[in-house]
Amino acid sequence: VFKGKKATCFAYGQTGSGKTWTMSGEGDVIGIYQMVARDIFAQLEKPDNRHISISVSYFEIYQGHIFDLLNKRNRLMVLEDGKGKVGLKGLTEYSVKNASEVLDAIDQGNSVRRQGSTSANARSSRSHGIFQIFLRVPG
Repeated sequence: VFKGKKATCFAYGQTGSGKTWTMSGEGDVIGIYQMVARDIFAQLEKPDNRHISISVSYFEIYQGHIFDLLNKRNRLMVLEDGKGKVGLKGLTEYSVKNASEVLDAIDQGNSVRRQGSTSANARSSRSHGIFQIFLRVPG
């Protein structure tokens, strides 16, 4: 990702299989989000990467609708531009300066994410959550 490529981490499985736990961790157990945030900001310490800025967004897909988890669950519109690029109109993007701010954004989004109880899990995510980290070079 520091050389202009994209990366995706996708968790898939049945209800109660640990997707959210694997991504977020809990207590003293760190999840993939924490590992990625730590590694990204460690890379930013290198002289070749100090010019890169980092921002994040977090949205959920729930019952066919899309909501911004970092902006009061505002409903978002999916739009396609003339070049076929799909985007979310109104999606909030926050600049972050360290791994702690990344994790704060995740916690903020998780606090408003749809959850419910199932027979497999007392705190089951009822939506698909998408957390994005953007690395940008000025100019």
